[in-house]
Amino acid sequence: MQNGNSADFDEKLSAAQKEWQAKAEEEYGADFSKRIGKAQKVYEELVKDAPEIDALLSETKLKNHPALVQLMMKVSDSVSDASTPSRSAGGPPAEIKGALEIAARIKELAMGPEFSNPHHPRKALAMQEYQQLQQQLAELGYQGATDPRLRFPGY
Repeated sequence: MQNGNSADFDEKLSAAQKEWQAKAEEEYGADFSKRIGKAQKVYEELVKDAPEIDALLSETKLKNHPALVQLMMKVSDSVSDASTPSRSAGGPPAEIKGALEIAARIKELAMGPEFSNPHHPRKALAMQEYQQLQQQLAELGYQGATDPRLRFPGY
């Protein structure tokens, strides 16, 4: 009887996975493989310090359950929205190099005499540039020059 229950469970799980994959491929289109890859990375990161959870999910065949995969995709989406790009020995990743340069210019302006002296003849120009640079960072998804993601002491 146990084998019958196991076979029924395997069949239901397989059917659910196929159904979910078809729906997800339709919903996510070309991004499906990329999203699955990100979800897998999130899963691996979450279970790396808890191998017993990975073993439990693998043994119960729930590791690839559609609900768990969807959860990992959601976590991946929320984590990637707030993630810090990875560091490398060669300097900052190309995608944030421009943001780092903008942040450096903002800090330079803020420390300059034209910004801190209300009577400086270039005060208005310094303020205007400062605000434009802050806007550029906001458009790139950063919260200004002090955004923690722009702190890379290793570079």
